[in-house]
Amino acid sequence: MLEGEKGTTFDLAEAIFYAADHGADMMNMSLGFENYSRYVNEAVQYANDKGILMIGASGNKGKDKVDFPAAFPEVLAVGSLNGRNTSLSSFSNFGAEINIVAPGSEIMSTYIGFPSSYKKMSGTSMAAPQVTSLAAMLKAQELH
Repeated sequence: MLEGEKGTTFDLAEAIFYAADHGADMMNMSLGFENYSRYVNEAVQYANDKGILMIGASGNKGKDKVDFPAAFPEVLAVGSLNGRNTSLSSFSNFGAEINIVAPGSEIMSTYIGFPSSYKKMSGTSMAAPQVTSLAAMLKAQELH
């Protein structure tokens, strides 16, 4: 059950199953959690078996351990580059699971409740959509 802006790992797994069964080509998962979830792992494997590209944020604690679901081998784990795009952001989780990095510091984003409806935000959840959008553009080119 969803409560406000937070969901459970059960909610996430159900969303992955739903998307996999309703034609998703790829999934951006700008979210994360530290503890392994068997049900989310099953959902990720299910989506992977259907050929869906899954892209996940690595986490924002500056730890040498990538958060789930990005830590699953089926998910492309995204780290964040600093504002100059020259090194990993200090907050970005890192480790062997990281597959790619993208700008994730001070990214302008839509934001509910902010006076202008936009706000500069930082995090691997800002980097992951950039990778997802590039993957979508490459996929679109493949279709032409």
